[in-house]
Amino acid sequence: MKVSSILLPIFIVTVFSNCSKDDEPKTTQTKWRGTWSNGWPSLFHDGEPYEGENFVVYSDKSSQAWRKEVSEKAEESLTDIMTRFNLVNEDFDFVPLQSDGKIDILTNYDQWNRAVAYRDGIIIRSKDGPNFFGDHQMWQYVFQHEITHVIEFLLIGTPNRSNSSSVWMREGFGNYGARNHRIQAVEELEAWQEKMKDVPGEGNPIGIVVWSDFPESVTDANTTTEYYGFFELGVRYLLDEENGNGTNIDNLKAYFEDLGEGVSYRNAFKKHFNLDSDEFRDNYWTIMTNYLTESE
Repeated sequence: MKVSSILLPIFIVTVFSNCSKDDEPKTTQTKWRGTWSNGWPSLFHDGEPYEGENFVVYSDKSSQAWRKEVSEKAEESLTDIMTRFNLVNEDFDFVPLQSDGKIDILTNYDQWNRAVAYRDGIIIRSKDGPNFFGDHQMWQYVFQHEITHVIEFLLIGTPNRSNSSSVWMREGFGNYGARNHRIQAVEELEAWQEKMKDVPGEGNPIGIVVWSDFPESVTDANTTTEYYGFFELGVRYLLDEENGNGTNIDNLKAYFEDLGEGVSYRNAFKKHFNLDSDEFRDNYWTIMTNYLTESE
């Protein structure tokens, strides 16, 4: 699969867009009309980007020193992600229309305090701005998580299929790519079950197929990211050949390729991981308890 062969109009695709219940792609898309002239991307572009090998770093007010540091961190993260997923340059090419074939990074100084990935880049808060929360390790996790989303979009290839995976797979993959393996013990799994026992869905991460599957109380409290560690645990299990499902990175890449070709999430999941997604959901607690016990 060569992403470079798919030269379609660029789209902003936020990570909270997702496939619909019947597995047809349903994404929130905003077509860019012109170069940084309309919509929210222009908030982060002062016309003085820093350009590296694979990334172009824009900002609204951040220093050139910080833009250079972000570019260097991005190259390190990209190398780490490609190594982890056994990727080589021939697996895909970076072909955004805005930056001459490079991935955009919008490092916002004070315009926005969220991180997001879209089809050809990411937005991340600046450490030299007032919205930096002071946790350098968490910033790195979020940064590499968002770059991992771009890699996923490129592996899927087709822009209007970019978010055709389930929410739990997409965000779990992001954390896995960031090496953010938060859940390590059965006790953490049990504590989560106890905490979520009275919440619709009881905190089962595999039940979050589309964004609207999050309980209203969770979205109202803005605590959806509390699920992400358990999303990642599910992905980690799928990719663990020794103690987990027995499938691996090659299965994951084939899964993404099928999504890009229009195969539904459920069918692609069953085909490449030899699991029915509903059965995985129903047996998640038992499977993960056994997996964490075996992995200790």
